[in-house]
Amino acid sequence: MSRRILALTADGWSGSGGIAEYNRALFEAWRKDSRVQEVVLLPRHPSVGSPPPPRGIRELDAPKTRAGYWFTVRREVRRLRPDLVFCGHIHLLPAVPSGPSQRAPTWLQVHGIEIHAPSRPATRRALDRVDLVTAVSRHTRRTLLRWTSLEPEKIRVLSNSVDRQRFHPGPKCRSLADRYGLKDKTVLLTVGRMAASEAYKGQDRVLQVLPKILEQRPDVVFVLAGDGDDRERLEQLSRARKIDAHTRFVGWIPEEEKRDLYCLADAFVMPSTGEGFGIAFLEAAACGTPVLGGNVDGSVDALAEGRLGKLVNPTDLEELEAGILEVLDRRREVPCALEAFTAERFQQAAQGLLTEVLRSPRARNRNLLTC
Repeated sequence: MSRRILALTADGWSGSGGIAEYNRALFEAWRKDSRVQEVVLLPRHPSVGSPPPPRGIRELDAPKTRAGYWFTVRREVRRLRPDLVFCGHIHLLPAVPSGPSQRAPTWLQVHGIEIHAPSRPATRRALDRVDLVTAVSRHTRRTLLRWTSLEPEKIRVLSNSVDRQRFHPGPKCRSLADRYGLKDKTVLLTVGRMAASEAYKGQDRVLQVLPKILEQRPDVVFVLAGDGDDRERLEQLSRARKIDAHTRFVGWIPEEEKRDLYCLADAFVMPSTGEGFGIAFLEAAACGTPVLGGNVDGSVDALAEGRLGKLVNPTDLEELEAGILEVLDRRREVPCALEAFTAERFQQAAQGLLTEVLRSPRARNRNLLTC
């Protein structure tokens, strides 16, 4: 029997960032499953840029308003009669109808910051109707379990993967080094949003220890890729620490330049305290760049408990300083532990979970009703 999946997401197929990358990998895994006829994508926000989704994945136009989105979800559930409704963000979950029109199982995906605080009553009620939740890390799973009444067996870990065809070792890009004034420099790199609501990523802590690092490695330059409403504060911190000459705020990096930036770096650091996972760790490691992360959040899963890179207490500045100096001295190589995060393993896990959810009691009842 051919299956049809309705996927509710915040961004469209061409969205940017780790969540959009995760969704694309998941939908590709389903598209390659012989049981799946079509994945119909309904984004909350319109797609920007290209490319369009591949054959087997169809993207609907994003409604302009919240009310319009809720109406469209209900209309598509009635019209498509999907075998599965996927919800890519917990705040979209209440849009999934709960009446007789919605007999298909519901799969919710959670990443991190969006589930740190208990959700609104409507969202909590909708959670009770979910058949499967996938979390990107054990940390995210534990966070959700702390404030929900979901049975633990309903929440499974499905970690991010990395595209090894896109991200692989290579020489330092001279044009990129010239653009940012990095010729003959030792490059320390962070890639991530600079949002005040996500100040946990740790760029400020790296800036705090950078003067001490420069005492031992005066050629180091810290490159901060990303943008957001916290950038001004970080730039002020750089000026206050008198390290302007050793910092580069380069803004958003186009996807086609990310690999070159990772290859240009001598170490990738993100000492976060609230990261759900951190796909940038995998991308950097796949390029052979030594990586460092915090040991208190989803970074532990992303760094395979230290087998993929260095784990430190992100709030202990002395430990952070020593850890950065250590990874700067490590040789460039792709860690063997990266094999756990290949696209092939992700596809197998995603298809296995699809089998489970399609065998859930709600799915079986739906099949009986539609026979």
